[in-house]
Amino acid sequence: MNDSADRFNKSRKAIPTGRDSLSEAEALRLAQEGIPAGFEGLYQLHSKRVYRVCQCVTKNPTEAEELTRKAFLALFRNIRTFRGPSQLSRWLHRTTADVALVELRKRAHVPPSPDDVSERV
Repeated sequence: MNDSADRFNKSRKAIPTGRDSLSEAEALRLAQEGIPAGFEGLYQLHSKRVYRVCQCVTKNPTEAEELTRKAFLALFRNIRTFRGPSQLSRWLHRTTADVALVELRKRAHVPPSPDDVSERV
């Protein structure tokens, strides 16, 4: 059986039954194993807080939603590198702040478009 089939089978077995959500510890363990239910649980537990951080930085709901997606993508990519004893919420908050600050720096260094330059001449 190939790797993707193994992950699919693990994710089917790990979906919680009889409960509405996973604890953070359960969700973290599943996410570190690559099981989608773990990522979903972490998103449910932390998405509002991550969105609020992004909203404070951007002052724009649409941009805050995009940065929230980017922060959770960073979580997805780096979840296996997370090691206790630090709290996941602190680690995710720092990751979110980093994602938002990178976006702000990009905005500050955006070169003018050709239309902007031609209007000045």
